[in-house]
Amino acid sequence: MEKKMEDYFYEAFENMDRLGPGDNQSTLKAIECIDKNQTVKILDIGCGVGSHTFLMAKSLENAEVVAIDNSSDFIDQFNHKAKQYNLDNRVKGICMSMFEMTFEDSSFDYIFAEGSIYIAGFETGLKEWKRFLKPNGKLICSEISWITDNQSKQAKAYWEANYPQIDSIENKNIQAENLGYEVVNHFILPKEAWTDNYYVPLQRNIDAMKAKYPENAIALEVARMIQEEIDLYTNHGTEYSYVFYVLQAK
Repeated sequence: MEKKMEDYFYEAFENMDRLGPGDNQSTLKAIECIDKNQTVKILDIGCGVGSHTFLMAKSLENAEVVAIDNSSDFIDQFNHKAKQYNLDNRVKGICMSMFEMTFEDSSFDYIFAEGSIYIAGFETGLKEWKRFLKPNGKLICSEISWITDNQSKQAKAYWEANYPQIDSIENKNIQAENLGYEVVNHFILPKEAWTDNYYVPLQRNIDAMKAKYPENAIALEVARMIQEEIDLYTNHGTEYSYVFYVLQAK
């Protein structure tokens, strides 16, 4: 069977611990608001292969975590790892789209979405997911945001084409407040979360793809698209970043 573009994207991210910018310190900082002594139920939206999920679960020994991703391959890997780590009694991966969640209202104390809310759109995610939170529950997410008022033409053009909802931290906080959340905390991911943990291994993978498929137009287009993103961050990474937002539903 001939491979589709999505198959090459999947190959580009093969064997990577993190499928987006992130680092352990930032994940742990984001969940500092969760009382380790309390029994809580957490929904992790867009868990990927679970790197941040298992870090969170190991840190919060009284937490039950339901993690969703729309990739059955990622969820298979996720549940296999959960058994390896002896966490399958309280950590479960489900293949489910964030657009078709079937959970009952007020099911979770916390919603966690690391590097995934952009798929729904920041405001849409905050609005649509709120009903799954218990009263005064918290939504913790990382969202691409401008971290300077002086953006280059290249960065603005790229993000307006790929994610026009990018905005300043101040405006993201206002959006959250307008949707019925109190902003408890926010912080910017460090540069290493983009480079060491994400773009360095991703660059290795796409270099291997270029060598493997020297005349495959679809594979080379996937490599080109990813290379464009890496190069943009190399040249303009001081202008934007993922920012963790800790938001309490009112």
